[in-house]
Amino acid sequence: MGDPSIEASLAARRLLEEVVGVRPGLEVLITADTGTERPLVEVVASACYALGANPVVAYYPMRPYPCQDPPGVIGRAARSAEVWLDLAVHFSIYSPAHQDAICNGCRYLLIGGLGLDSLVRLVGGVDIPKLQDFGSRLREVLRGSKSGRVTSRSGTDFRVHTSNDRWAPPANLRGRSLVLPGQASWRVTEGSIDGRIVVDATLWPPAEVGLLREPVELVVAGSTIVDIRGGREARMFARWLDSFGHPAMYRVSHLTFGFNPRVMRPTGRIIEDERIFGSLEIGIGSARMGAPSHADGIILAPTVELDGTVLIQDGFFAQGELADLARGLLS
Repeated sequence: MGDPSIEASLAARRLLEEVVGVRPGLEVLITADTGTERPLVEVVASACYALGANPVVAYYPMRPYPCQDPPGVIGRAARSAEVWLDLAVHFSIYSPAHQDAICNGCRYLLIGGLGLDSLVRLVGGVDIPKLQDFGSRLREVLRGSKSGRVTSRSGTDFRVHTSNDRWAPPANLRGRSLVLPGQASWRVTEGSIDGRIVVDATLWPPAEVGLLREPVELVVAGSTIVDIRGGREARMFARWLDSFGHPAMYRVSHLTFGFNPRVMRPTGRIIEDERIFGSLEIGIGSARMGAPSHADGIILAPTVELDGTVLIQDGFFAQGELADLARGLLS
């Protein structure tokens, strides 16, 4: 597209009002690193100010990898902020500063790595309430299952058990982490993922991999990666994981479905690609187990079975009500 700034202004306002709940008087911290596109910061800050909030923008040098603390002064500011909009490419989610801010009542939203065109696609051109309703229904279907199998034409074939535990926030968790529209996570039993995961779209970080030229195969036992197979990009990813010297970096930490109807092909921007309609995202690196960073890989067009019933067939939602809702999103 040409100049998306006009459409991005509307998208930013919708994001702040409909997803974050920004209202007059709120103290909003906007953080960005040296990889962030400056026009995105300006559009988001301007929308905050137009809504009557008090935006404060802080830039800092890009950290070596995601999920690290930002500079201390930003961490201290985040603890007192009512809203934290994280636009840094190497974002701070899962870091101690992020956890402290959430425990102090902050609402955190990760939108790092987006450009104005991405903001327009992800937010400006979608029906946010419809996406939220679809996500709620998808989570209900997932919670009602006992086990699942995921396959793909690229070679993915793994099994998993659904967790029946209802997540209860810790007593000291007064804030929350928000997500952009278009994704929902599958809560699975700890250590229950076994088989082959073939990432065939995007794998990031490290930045040197990103949009894949050839698939990367992860052999997983008990939710832990025990082998990485493929070509040059697979070797680069294996070296990146190994560089941390921490076993939790090999842990598969989450499975997340994408269903944003405006995102149909990979771009290399992970926050956009994890919302590709009908995709499955694999989170690698368990913060709960102390992993110092985190990576995400995207499987395009998976087939997902829950208790023997097909939920997704080659990237298209096939389960009764969800299939109808998905058609409504795409129309």
